[in-house]
Amino acid sequence: FDTETWIRFGNENGRIRSIKIKDSDCYNLNGQDGLDWNRAGKMVIMDRTNTKSFKMRFFQDNPFVPTEFSFKYLKHKREFNEENGYPGKYHIHENKIGSSNTDCAATGGHFNPYSLTAPFAEDSQSNYDYETGDLSLRYGDLIGKDEVSIKGEDWNLPLFGVNAINEMSITFHDASDGSRLVCYNLIEARRLSVHYQRLN
Repeated sequence: FDTETWIRFGNENGRIRSIKIKDSDCYNLNGQDGLDWNRAGKMVIMDRTNTKSFKMRFFQDNPFVPTEFSFKYLKHKREFNEENGYPGKYHIHENKIGSSNTDCAATGGHFNPYSLTAPFAEDSQSNYDYETGDLSLRYGDLIGKDEVSIKGEDWNLPLFGVNAINEMSITFHDASDGSRLVCYNLIEARRLSVHYQRLN
């Protein structure tokens, strides 16, 4: 166990300040390069290179707390209009996009690691009664809307572990017929860790 080893610990409410290694020394835990404790986590954002209408962010401090989800939609007429179509439902899909943000066939299906099937519990109080990737069923679709702002906490949008959504994509479906309208990759914005320091 040497001083180059990295550990992730702590969250906003219950922060671990030190660690005792069995039959060894105690260590203080400090934020990397002086960063605050509440930033010792992962942030995933939707790649906005080809859109001005959407802004989506996921943040999870550690695997033992829910992910903070935020989404803003402000319709830009050059992107969405009678000719191009309008966004309706939106989901996390299993794969990255194809050659462009309109080549959405490559994204695969909804991310559904627990193999849930319809009908889903629309009024459920649990995040696990839906497909992991079905964001619009949990938070509302965009049909007929020009502007949306959403903030929530979700246990079923992990950024750590085998079901992490970090390397997937978001697909927006056409409000009129449900076809795939546009899609964008999810990208990890930063990877912050907590390191330890030997106590004197």
